[in-house]
Amino acid sequence: MSSLTRRIYRVKWWVQAIALACVLFFTFMAFGVWLGKIPPKEPGTPIEYGLIGSTAAVLLCVGWAAYVFTAYVAIGDGGIESGSLFGRKSLPAGKIFQSLEYEVLDSDQNKIRYLQVQSTDPQLPSIKLRKGYFSLDREFHEWLRNVSELARIGGSSFGASAGASRAGPPR
Repeated sequence: MSSLTRRIYRVKWWVQAIALACVLFFTFMAFGVWLGKIPPKEPGTPIEYGLIGSTAAVLLCVGWAAYVFTAYVAIGDGGIESGSLFGRKSLPAGKIFQSLEYEVLDSDQNKIRYLQVQSTDPQLPSIKLRKGYFSLDREFHEWLRNVSELARIGGSSFGASAGASRAGPPR
């Protein structure tokens, strides 16, 4: 494999824009509740319920926005790394076993596509990426394919012994 400089991929701009809009919308809504401009929907409901709900919505949106604006995927000769403000996972290039692409259905029966990079070492974490969130290019997929092929050539004994436990849908 040729020498590769470290490449960093970020969350797509439109996901970041939605996160920012969510924060702004719920913040303005919360100010309306806090200032008494938005009354409770049902008469007799304590104003505290609106205060608690609006504050929780703002905090939830701020947490999601913090993830969206700090999340990244980095690849290089050393391996792959995924992280955000809330944590980081990495796999060395020599420990990558395979990558899987799969779909799951959410509660509304919408398909969500994921890419999961699995390790030859069960002690190391697998890296799971939501495909629609990150701006992954052709170079990323080419790097991943090359690393997976090298692992199959160099790690054929692992595939015979533990490959069966890795087969099937990811957990």
